[in-house]
Amino acid sequence: MNKFETYLGGCGKCYPRPQKDMGEFSGYAASLRRKISDITEIIIPFFEKYPLHGNKNRDFSDFRKVAQLIKDKAHLTKDGFEEICKIKEGMNRGRSN
Repeated sequence: MNKFETYLGGCGKCYPRPQKDMGEFSGYAASLRRKISDITEIIIPFFEKYPLHGNKNRDFSDFRKVAQLIKDKAHLTKDGFEEICKIKEGMNRGRSN
């Protein structure tokens, strides 16, 4: 897990989970990195090269859409912000199969 963190250039953080005898990687790059370029140039290309499966791949697709909206500065408009909120609502547990 630590090598994964290093490979991504610090765009995530590994945390021990002793109760499960394993580690966890928090990939919330936006909360750890402030530059959209880190997300678009490091995180997104990594998961395009090594795709996720199932609903996580759909979540990644939505994450990529949001990153593009932010890169295009759409989040600074009311419509763009509402679009990001709508995308977020459908991610993770909010996704209907």
